[in-house]
Amino acid sequence: MRRNPSPRELVASLIAYAESEDGDDQGLRQLLVVFLPVLAEALKTTPDGLQAICSLPGELRRRELELLVRSAKEHDQAVHARAMEGLAIAAASQLAGLARWHDDRIDLDSKIVLGKGLHADRSRKYIRFEAEGAEPVAIRRVKLQEAAKALRFPDIACFLDLRGLCFSWREGRGGLILSPQSVERKDRDAVLSVVIARPLEQALARSGPLKSGWLNDAFAHLSPF
Repeated sequence: MRRNPSPRELVASLIAYAESEDGDDQGLRQLLVVFLPVLAEALKTTPDGLQAICSLPGELRRRELELLVRSAKEHDQAVHARAMEGLAIAAASQLAGLARWHDDRIDLDSKIVLGKGLHADRSRKYIRFEAEGAEPVAIRRVKLQEAAKALRFPDIACFLDLRGLCFSWREGRGGLILSPQSVERKDRDAVLSVVIARPLEQALARSGPLKSGWLNDAFAHLSPF
C-alpha cells in the first residue's frame, strides 16, 4: 500500500518545482491541485495565499516561497520550544510533589530526575533544586543528561544531601555525586527551578509551639455562643 507523502516531503517537492531551471509549471500545478490544503497548512498560510505566490513569475515566486518556508520553520521552532518548556516545568512540579523528606536527605524520584521531561527545555542550562531550609543545588542540564545515559541500573535511588545531588544503586554498592555548580550571572535566566517545600508537619515542628501574641489573644476571646 502506497503511503501519502508527508508535509515535509510535499514542501520539498514544491520548492523543487519552483526552483527548477526548466520551469516545470505543469508539475507545480498538479502538486497544488492534489495537495494545496496540506501545503498551505504546512507553510502556515491560506490556500489562496499559497496559490497566489505560486502564480508569480519565476524569481519572485522563489523569493516569496523562501520567505514563507523560513517563516513557517521559525513558527514551528517557537511552538516546539514552548512545548518543551511546558514539559520541563511539569516534570519539575511533579518531582517536587513526590519528594520525601528525611533528617539528613531528601529522596527524589530518579526516573523523573533522569527522564527526558526534566531535560526537555534546551534553553535551560541549569536545573536548580531549591529545598526549603537548604542551600540550592544547581546542576548543569547536560550533566544530568550524561548521567541519564550512564545510569542504566534498575534500582537507582536519587536524593539530595549536603554533598549535592546523589545517586546510588545495587543497594548502595554503586554511587555518583553531582556537586553543586555555580550559576554564572549571564545564565541566571537559563535556570529551571525545582522548588521543594517542606511538609506542613515538619514546618510546624521546626517553628515550635505557638507563642502568645495577637493570634492567641484573638482565640482567647472567641466563644461558641
